[in-house]
Parts: sequence; structure tokens; C-alpha cells
Amino acid sequence: MAESVEKPAFRDRLKAFLGSPGVVPALIVFGALLIHGLMVWQPWATPEAGKVVTWQSPGGASKETVMCVAYKDDVTCNWR
Repeated sequence: MAESVEKPAFRDRLKAFLGSPGVVPALIVFGALLIHGLMVWQPWATPEAGKVVTWQSPGGASKETVMCVAYKDDVTCNWR
């Protein structure tokens, strides 16, 4: 009769995998690149529009405003 070979438990296989040289540093680099990609992409960023005062008279009687759009680190006031 053939002998049955027992497979190692998942925990033992995981321990052996993480014990391989270079696996833990590769996982750390992968996590850092993933976090860096989210910081650059910023899926939670939304554009905001608002009026910006570009000129105001010393007495405050008159002022000139323009519409600007701010998105992430960029402000654009020349859109039409």
C-alpha cells in the first residue's frame, strides 16, 4: 500500500516562505510603493472653485475678483 504524505500546515508553509531571503524586504518595498502611489494619485482629492480678490482699492470701496479652481497642489485662474 502507498504511504500517504502529509502536507505541511499553512502556518509552516508561510513561515518557510517569509524565511526565504529577500521576501520581507520585497514586501516592505511593495507596501511603500503602494502608499506612495496613493499619495500621488489622491483619489479623495476633488476640485474646488472660488472667487479670489485680485485687486482692492485702499478704501475697500471697489474690488476685482476672478474665479479660480484649486485641485491638489495647483490653482488655475485663467480658465474660460
